[in-house]
Amino acid sequence: MPTLLLIGPLPEPKGGISIHIQRLGRLLEKDFKVRYIDESRVIKPDLYNVRSKKIPPYLQLIRSADIVHIQSSLTVLRCFHLLIAKLLFRKHVLVTIHSIWGKSASELGLLRLVLKLADKVIVVNSDIKDKLGQVNTVVQPAFIPPDLDTEPELPGQVSRWLEKQQEQSRKIIAANAFRIELHEGQDLYGIDLCIEMMRRLVHDEGLQVSLVFIISSLDRAGNKLEEYLKQIKEWELEDNILLACINLSFVRLLTHSDIVLRPTCTDGDALTIREALYFNIPVIASDVVTRPKGTVLFRNRDAIDMSEKVSRVLADNETPAATTHDRDYYRELYRTLYTQL
Repeated sequence: MPTLLLIGPLPEPKGGISIHIQRLGRLLEKDFKVRYIDESRVIKPDLYNVRSKKIPPYLQLIRSADIVHIQSSLTVLRCFHLLIAKLLFRKHVLVTIHSIWGKSASELGLLRLVLKLADKVIVVNSDIKDKLGQVNTVVQPAFIPPDLDTEPELPGQVSRWLEKQQEQSRKIIAANAFRIELHEGQDLYGIDLCIEMMRRLVHDEGLQVSLVFIISSLDRAGNKLEEYLKQIKEWELEDNILLACINLSFVRLLTHSDIVLRPTCTDGDALTIREALYFNIPVIASDVVTRPKGTVLFRNRDAIDMSEKVSRVLADNETPAATTHDRDYYRELYRTLYTQL
């Protein structure tokens, strides 16, 4: 059985990339001996993490792999792994680029140069492909269907909150963020937009609606969370908004939701959107990149337009068509990609 080495962040904390790597490993464990190099800030006792800076086990993991699949977020790590795996050990190497937001022109230039060493480059949307201009590139959304049987139940705090909202016949809107982060001075995940939207929906339109916004990590958050909680209190929305950093399965949360939001001011191919469509849940997202068919779009950083789209979706009470591919489709897809290297 060939050995597949997956490199990138792994939960915890949960994020689109880390969940994708975790699901990919589980999906292929019958076809490959799967090994990992973790890049998460949370070091796990049973996984090698690059932050340990221990070189011998790092080199051994790459040396013993037949295929190396790099999914790092940082350009320097992508390049380092690729150079070691390809030039030092002559391995078959595949690189997935989930996002290039915030990259300088020099970083993109370096990335384009080093990616020429990869056997195959996967990008999660056509916008990234156009910016990279690589000839060995394929577009493949980083979505693998979840297995709800393996997903943990929701924490008691969230379950009780959902029950309270349902008792009051409120529609549930769900959104999430990897962490509180600014992009060009604006909230990357649009938490501020969601709070403004709720003020309009609850106080101006009188709708029976509530928002649950889950943040995976408070790393780099500073005082932003306190600022948002203060705004919620000032606008008397404490009974309608749950904004918290809680470790949970977001895919299980969205199955209890009426609408899913993705109000980011930049993006790759959001797992949140793919999962919502997979479960026939209406999803509303900013128009910053090409979104999957079935997504309702609003103008980026426009709380008024987002509010109007939410109101319209609630009034129409329509659901999008479900994703038709199952887990076997994605298993065969990645098996084919690896065997073509």
